[in-house]
Amino acid sequence: MKVQIIMPSITSLMSGAEITNQIKGLMLPPGYRMVRVDRRLSDWISQSHFELALVNDASKEVAYYNRVVIQSDVVLNCRPVTQILVWRIRTPQHRAVLRDLAGKVFLIISLNDIMSLYQI
Repeated sequence: MKVQIIMPSITSLMSGAEITNQIKGLMLPPGYRMVRVDRRLSDWISQSHFELALVNDASKEVAYYNRVVIQSDVVLNCRPVTQILVWRIRTPQHRAVLRDLAGKVFLIISLNDIMSLYQI
């Protein structure tokens, strides 16, 4: 079985919809934006999905990336959000902004907030 990892295109992520102001408690330094891209990988992923990325406009880099797939759960009768790929850059200049970023994005926001934010 061959597993294919699809890495994000910097161009498609840089042009994603900015959602920085929609995430409670997320304060980013100038030059950084949190963006969302919906269904970019529909050729490879059949479920509803979106991608989150922290992009730096000055350096044209993706500092943080998270692909999220929404799957039905017949037991709970709801649509839980499942993270299937999380990545972050290792260069030192992004360390401060990346500190606790995953927690700010996913622990502060409740599942209902995510579902209303990302109506897919």
